[in-house]
Formats: sequence, structure tokens, C-alpha cells
Amino acid sequence: PAAADLPHHAGGVCDRRELRPGSYLLTVLPEEPFGERLWLPVEVREGGTETLRVELAARRELRVTVCRRGDGTPVAGADIALAAVHPADRVAGLALDDPILAVDEIRPLRGPGPVGSIRGVAVGRTDERGDVTLRAPAGHALVLGVRSPHAVSRVVALDAWPAAGESLRVEVDAGAVVRGQVRPLAFVERFGPRPEQLAAARADFANGIDVDPSTRFADDWPSVVLRRAGAEAPIVAAHVDCDGRFELAGVPAGSYEVWLEAVVRSSRRGGSTRDLGPVASITVDAAEAPAELALDAGPFVPARVRGTFFVDGEPWRGVAGFARLTARGNAPVVAERDPGGAYESQWLLPGRYLPFAHFEVRPGVDRYAYDLAPIDVGPGEEVEVRAVVTRRRLELVLRDAAGAPVADVRIRPEPIDRPEFAFEWRFGERTDAAGRIVLDPAPPGRLRLRAFALGEDPRKAAPSIDLGEIGADRREVELRWPLAAAGGR
Repeated sequence: PAAADLPHHAGGVCDRRELRPGSYLLTVLPEEPFGERLWLPVEVREGGTETLRVELAARRELRVTVCRRGDGTPVAGADIALAAVHPADRVAGLALDDPILAVDEIRPLRGPGPVGSIRGVAVGRTDERGDVTLRAPAGHALVLGVRSPHAVSRVVALDAWPAAGESLRVEVDAGAVVRGQVRPLAFVERFGPRPEQLAAARADFANGIDVDPSTRFADDWPSVVLRRAGAEAPIVAAHVDCDGRFELAGVPAGSYEVWLEAVVRSSRRGGSTRDLGPVASITVDAAEAPAELALDAGPFVPARVRGTFFVDGEPWRGVAGFARLTARGNAPVVAERDPGGAYESQWLLPGRYLPFAHFEVRPGVDRYAYDLAPIDVGPGEEVEVRAVVTRRRLELVLRDAAGAPVADVRIRPEPIDRPEFAFEWRFGERTDAAGRIVLDPAPPGRLRLRAFALGEDPRKAAPSIDLGEIGADRREVELRWPLAAAGGR
């Protein structure tokens, strides 16, 4: 909470009466010269009164010297931050995307291990000798973050406090600064803040109401990311500015692929970050300043597609859009419907798409019916389409050898002719008490029907029971349950 929301009590006594029973963590943020006490456990009982005495200690001075590994050259102008980690056992192997936390900034800890958080407690910058003095609270698990344009960022666990008069020596590897620009500007503008947002922010800034838009929207522009060849984890990343310019600081020596990251909107509710590229390959030598990069994002400028939709010959008024066909399946992009009934999307990355109509068959379960005539869109194109969708309804009934219905069996339809639709049907559907499943809409084309045996988890394994193949024109199918395959179930 903001500082104004925190209770301040004269006399050092805080009396809180509205706490519900449960487990709490208490944090005390005193003024200088005292240090914080963070995450003190408190148990509140029903109808009970808890008294907790918190003892404060003065902050301790910590001298830090940052130098280059190998030759010991001082690293001047490096940003330094101390942060407290809770719980303490999360310190081991801690990795941070950004090693610098502002004072009182809190971030949740990601990755394996217990739930935890990290809080900034002190910041500074090294002088020409590579030295900085920080004042830190005692009694916490602390880590030290180092960031410099010409050194590789590092996070160091503060296992032991230096003796009086001594300095904590932190060695860092030399790093390079990689600069460049992403073109065309149409790519940057499409994936950046909306024009109306920028216009309003510039007007507010001119009137002294808000901060500079370049600062306010700094994290809303696309990113340039360096990765090792074949790896997914980023080594260094930075957002571009409104002109597409970027600076990657502290880049370790080595060979990299250069990728772009942008948030692609798939519906009015939001989108997802997509990796685009690689757009270049570079080799960085920390001892030499690399040439500026000119990155061509032209192949990734989204197309604008507009069209009318018909389902079974009737104009469609529900949710519709375009599904991009990829090696892993299809990725639906929902289009906006205007008052005249036409659908439009401005977010189709270049590729091949199928128009679709969306159906929510029950809460949380989405199904799609497709126009099977593909649409190919190129970078920045404007395309008009007329989508004709056929909705297939398929009824399955599962019976045993005696003709009795078999209930509560999960059956997965696997598209033979259109394997790109398999992913959305990976969990299948369960038979009801009458052994019946209605797929509406059902996947198009020929289908291989498979069932999960008792104990098979559809999230971890493929179904083991083959119920046969059906043709593309089938609408009602009666299936026989092979008792031996399921141990007589």
C-alpha cells in the first residue's frame, strides 16, 4: 500500500483489533537510523489477544567494491541494490530478470520452491573507484544486485557480513552495449500503445498533469531479445522506444539470435506475448563496440482482414474470427463485429488462416466450426473475405456387447483429414448415463475415435482404446465397448 495507508503510531505501540483469526506476516518500516523488520510471523486466534514485541536494530554500513573479473579494473557507475528475501531458503540459486529493486519495491519470487517475495532495502551507484556504501537492515537474508552497461548483471547472496573496515568485493564479467533500430515504424506503432493513448498522454504531459509518455509507456512497446542459438531463455532484453530504437546493456560475449517480442491481441479481452524471428544473428565481443543493428520487422506487420460470416447459410451474429494454422495446431484470433454485421481483425500475423464461428458449449468449454477454404495473408495486407461455415453435429452412443449403454467413458475424436484441429479435442468428452455424447460442433472430416481406460489421465497420456474410424459424412454412430480392453469395466 501507499505510505499514507500505513499505520503510524506515537510511542511505538500499534493496536490492531480488526484482524480475523489466521496466520499473518508483520512488517515494521521504521525511519533512520533503524532498519526494517520484515515478515515476522504472527498467529491470531479466535477471541484471543496477541502481544508481540518487536526489537529494532540500527542499520549497518556495507561497503561494496565492484571490479572486472580477471584484471580487477574498477567498474564505475554501476547500479547496486540490496534486497531482502523471504523465505531465506529461496536465496540459493536466486535469478532475477532485473537485479535492481527500488527501495520498498516488492516482487513475488518465481520458479521452484516455496512461495516467497523479495523487497528492495537499499540502492546506490559505484564511484570512480568502483566503491559504494549502503546502509542495510540486519537479520535478513540479503542479496546484492549489480547492473552496469559495460558489465554482465549479477546477483550475489550476502552469506557473511564483511569485517569492520573491509569491503565486499564483487567481480563481474565485461559486457557490451548493443544498440540499433527496428523498422518499419508500422510494426512499432501497431504493437505499441494505441494512438489515442499516446495523444491523451502527450496532452496531459504538456499541461503538467502526468509524466513524459516515453517514460509512462516505456514497457508497452515491443522488445528486442537476445538468445543463444536453439535456446528459449533470454540472455538480455530491452523495449524499443516510439521510434523503434533500443539499447541492450551488459551483453556477455558470445553468439546470439536476435528475436522480437510483441503482445499480439487475440480478442478484446487481451492477447499473449509472441516470439517473432529470429530476425538476425550476431556475435558480441565485450572488448569492442558492435555496429548498430538494423532489424527488419516488415515480415511481421499484421494484416487487416474484414469479412462477413455465414453459418449453415444464415448470417452469423455470434463470436467469430480467424484461426492461424501452425505446426502445433491453430491459434484463434477473435474479430470485432461492427454495427453492420461485418467482422474485422487488425492482428493477423502473416500466414494461413481459417475463418471460424465460436460456440461455448458449456461454461469454460469452447468449440469452433470452420470455413475450410484457407486464407493466406501477407505483411500489412488488407483482405476482404466471405466466410461460409458448416456446422457438423455428431451423436455417439457407446454400448457393451449386451447392448447396454456404457456411461462415464471419455472419448476423444481425432481428426484424420485435419490434424490441426486435434489440440482443441485433446481431452475429449464423457458419455452420459445413456452412453451418449453429442459433439456440436464436431470436427470436420474423417475421425479416429479413441477412449481413455480407467485411470488414464488425459492431461498426461493418450487414450489406449481404439473404437474405430468413422467417415466425414457420419452424423450418428453406435460404438461397441471392447470389454477386454478395459479389464471388464
